[in-house]
Order: sequence, then C-alpha cells, then structure tokens
Amino acid sequence: MVNDTQDDMIVFVGSGTHRNDDYPNPSHGGSSQIMAMARETVSRGNKVGIIKRGHSNDTTEQGNINFINIYIPLPDKGPLSIINKLVFSLAAALRLRAYDVDKIFLRDRFSALFPSMSASKTVYTLYGINYFRDYTKWISQKSIKYRVLGLISRAIENAVMTMVDKIVTLHDEAKKYLENEGYSKRKIKTIPLGKEQVSGRVKRDERSKYLMYAGRLDRNKRPSLILESLRDLKYNHNKIVDLKIAGHGCQRDKIISKAKQYNIGDQIQFLGWVDNKVLRSKYFPCAWAFVLPSKFDVFPNVILESMSAGTPVIASETMGARAIIKDGTTGFIFHSSEELTNVINRIFEDKELWRRISKRSRKVCQQRYNISKVTTKYLNI
Repeated sequence: MVNDTQDDMIVFVGSGTHRNDDYPNPSHGGSSQIMAMARETVSRGNKVGIIKRGHSNDTTEQGNINFINIYIPLPDKGPLSIINKLVFSLAAALRLRAYDVDKIFLRDRFSALFPSMSASKTVYTLYGINYFRDYTKWISQKSIKYRVLGLISRAIENAVMTMVDKIVTLHDEAKKYLENEGYSKRKIKTIPLGKEQVSGRVKRDERSKYLMYAGRLDRNKRPSLILESLRDLKYNHNKIVDLKIAGHGCQRDKIISKAKQYNIGDQIQFLGWVDNKVLRSKYFPCAWAFVLPSKFDVFPNVILESMSAGTPVIASETMGARAIIKDGTTGFIFHSSEELTNVINRIFEDKELWRRISKRSRKVCQQRYNISKVTTKYLNI
C-alpha cells in the first residue's frame, strides 16, 4: 500500500508516567510499539513528535523524532496517579497548539482526555482491559477502591472515544464489543499490535529447557497457576521443569510460598524486572515455551514477543489469546491447570511438535504483525 501521508506532522501522546514514557529506549510493550511506529513513520518522510513525561519542559531530538517533555511535580504512583495523568493530559493539549499537527495518536485513557478535543485528526487505541464489563465486574469484587477506579476509568474512556475521530481496536472481538456499546462501525478500525522482528535464530540448549513467564505478578495474570502444573509434572509425570519469572507484583510472596509448599522452589528463578530488550534478546529466544495464564487480556504484547523469537506460547483462553493464537497450530490455548500440564508435557516430549509450532508462530508474526504493515494502516486512517 502506498503511503499518502508524507510530510505530515504526526504526534504520539504518551501515558504521562515516568515508568511508561521512558523514550527513546522504552522498556515496556506499549511504549515499544509507539517507538517502533515513530521510527517507521520518520523513515517515510514524515515529521514525528512524542509527547512524554519528563524531568523538564524542554524538547529534544533523536533520530529525527522530537521528544516533547512535560514536567509535572506530582507522583505518578499511588492515589494521585489519576490527577497526575489528567494534569499531563491538559499540558499535552496546550503543547499541541504550538505545532501544525495532522494526526494525533492516543493510547492512555487519562492522558488522552484533553488532546482528544483537538481540531487535528485524533485516533485512540483501546489497549487496556479496564473498559470491558467482565473484567470490571471481576475487579470490582476485590475492593471498593477498584470499583470506584473502574467507574472513573470507564467514564473517561467513554468521553475520549466519543470525541476522537477514530477508535482502533486490536482485534475484531473488541470491535464487536464497542459496536454493541453503541459506537458506530465507521468510527472503529481493527489494527493489531506490530513487532520489530527478532533477527537471526538462537539454538536452544535442550539440556537446559525452561519455561518463561514475563509480566505483572498479580491476581489477573495468575502466574501461580504455572506452579500447579510444575507440581503435577514432578509428581505425576516424573518430569522436572524449570521456570524463569520476570516481573514484579503483589503475588510474589504467594508464589514463593506455593513453591515451598509444592517442594519445587529449586525449579523457580525470579529475575525481577527485566528490560524489554533483554527479554527479547536473551530470555524469549532461549526459552522452550512461554506460559501466559491470565484471567483477562485484550491483546498481550508478550505473546507477539515470544512468537517473533520462535518460542511456542501456551496461553489461557482470553480474548487476546483467541485473537492471536490458533490452538495447536501457532501455539496452545488451555482452560485448566490439567490442560496446561498436558500441553507442557507434550511440548517438552515431542520435538517435532515443538519445531512445527515454533516455525509457524514465527512466520505468522512476521507476516501478520509486521511493524511496517501496522504503521501503514495507522497512517492511512
């Protein structure tokens, strides 16, 4: 497809937190996607800016991309985090007035609020799970705080999606959900996440096979579910399988306690927080399989990271996993810890099955989730 947007001014608005706005070398999935799209957009002759949280109010340039920093003397964690993002959103809208912008790409419901009112063409990508009723119903049962935050998040996201020119969903299931919520079909476009492909192949050491998990250690991601399968493999299948865990979260102590209870503590290695580039270059390409046991996911970027490295993915059935994985062909989808145990056992025993899944998943990622193709779809909105 021919790019008809050369010489346009394209601006990406960040999330408004130091953690996620770590450009130009982002360490998180959504930010990495924006950075990759920004580089691709510049390569096509467009002017690009990224508005991000910074330690000053200056503008710097790197690789022909303008990084427009916004300094806010508020913490971006804890009770003030929403206020912080809304202040960032207002500041971003004011900074946008200084530029002749053709398109504004928005990714965070809070930081998108005021820029979504711009006269320029605005595009909002529905990344998160907070908008979907099944998730909000589940999380609201945890505490009143989550219930209130869920209502605020949903109200602001509705306001943003009402004001923008286009809404991008990451797969058709999310698109149908928004249509049922009353949004016009003509306003919604489905574009998946895109990945910069991992170059070359890594020869895995079959003598040190291990499973990989990377992500938050919380009740939604449910990494402790993997431990149940490791226990069953050890005591019912006489198979010792190691697991490397990258990430932080409130469930870490629970995972440690379960590992001790199941007598599999020596099979678990906690890596802590690991930079996205290190995960892509060192851990994903060497893992025998990646396991994602989430309760809810819209479009887990980590699945694409693993597939692009040729690492088979074993994921619980969520709307995100259904959108990306063809069960038994490009990965595996499980519904219970018993199914997870059986799939892990198969993928570790059947080398031909592993090779077939690895090859197909990598090919699908290269063809369907190529960052160049994804960027073209965004620019031609």
